[in-house]
Amino acid sequence: MKFFDIQNKGGVTKDQFVRALTKIGLVLPEDVSIDMLFEYYDTSNDGRINYKEFSTMLAGPPAENPAKLAAAYNQPKYNKKEEVKPERNGPADDIDSLIKLFRSKIMGRGARGIVGIQRIFKIMDDDNSRTLSLAEFTKAVKDFKVGVSEENCPVLFDAFDLNRDGTLNIDEFLMAIRGEMNQKRVAQVEKAFRKIDKDGNGLLEVADIKDSYKADRHPDVLQGKKTDEQVLLEFLETFEAHHAMRMNEDADGKVNLEEFVEYYKNISCSIDDDAYFALMINNSWNVTGDANTYTTYKKSVKVEEDDNVSQAS
Repeated sequence: MKFFDIQNKGGVTKDQFVRALTKIGLVLPEDVSIDMLFEYYDTSNDGRINYKEFSTMLAGPPAENPAKLAAAYNQPKYNKKEEVKPERNGPADDIDSLIKLFRSKIMGRGARGIVGIQRIFKIMDDDNSRTLSLAEFTKAVKDFKVGVSEENCPVLFDAFDLNRDGTLNIDEFLMAIRGEMNQKRVAQVEKAFRKIDKDGNGLLEVADIKDSYKADRHPDVLQGKKTDEQVLLEFLETFEAHHAMRMNEDADGKVNLEEFVEYYKNISCSIDDDAYFALMINNSWNVTGDANTYTTYKKSVKVEEDDNVSQAS
């Protein structure tokens, strides 16, 4: 933005915008003009692009392709009174469609990896509170031209607010964008569960995790504040907490497969690399029976992928 705002006034005029784009050698498609691009991002219609609007521009293209952008502005002459409004989505109870639409639009703006999603979140967080209120979320949906109607924003917001505290934190936002774990990761988590569940009753209890989690080394145990079993129960509750909160249930000190998988869904959202996720599971529960380094595990994953390709061909 500093490259554009040479007078350091917190925004750029159309002339400054044109000069800056010329200097950096930007070449636009034939059916998209600089005027069109400038007026698209000047959402406040004040003849300037401020830092907030500029950040939105950097987050990704305003339309899926230049032709759609040109059509939206009724090229060759752009008329703000004839601006094409975003598509309307389905009924409010069609939550799956709302989520799918939101994810596709946000990911289309470059929010696929962790860094990209965090950048989008920061742009939406107007008051820098590190959480999104419903008002901020609704405004962002409109600013980012997601295509979700304003009356459906609370429905979508509520679906993403997993801990039901009335705000979206970065973890919930990551989950909203990233969605479910892929099948490979789910298989790894389920494999870990089966290994930990020593008696095979479908529940992880204190007796199951004693060998994996050394409670006697916990600071509270060493200081005599808690017993080994109290620490183990608290450890199990971390796997129940998210599911129990979402389902409005009380933790019972027993973790079933659904709760275990849901816990790792949240962890998975903040890990881009499948091999690193697998390493984390292995280091936590020693699923493979040895202590692979990251490099060694990457090699094993590569061999597995090569075998899959060979079998498919």
